[in-house]
Amino acid sequence: MGQEEINAALRVLKSRSPFRYYGIDLQGEADAFESEFASFLGISRALAVTSGTAALHIALAALGVGPGQEVIVPAYMWVSVVAAIVNLGAIPVLADIDETFV
Repeated sequence: MGQEEINAALRVLKSRSPFRYYGIDLQGEADAFESEFASFLGISRALAVTSGTAALHIALAALGVGPGQEVIVPAYMWVSVVAAIVNLGAIPVLADIDETFV
């Protein structure tokens, strides 16, 4: 990160509008980032989220994961993986992996 990122963060903080949909002087930073990122990837749209957990939740929901469905996950994982599954009402099923993580 460099001065450009610092300036962008300061611009948002000084506007007293750090949220996407609420504030005194909305900066549109999230919308601009999504558009630029989608363009960079060569896709029609992208969605910025607050965390990896939120990204997993959205990805699983987009795949149609829902109540009662089983989702296989490695037993060696971060708790966010299971949290995203459980938040959708699905059931995490732990799979054994070896020291190669495969």
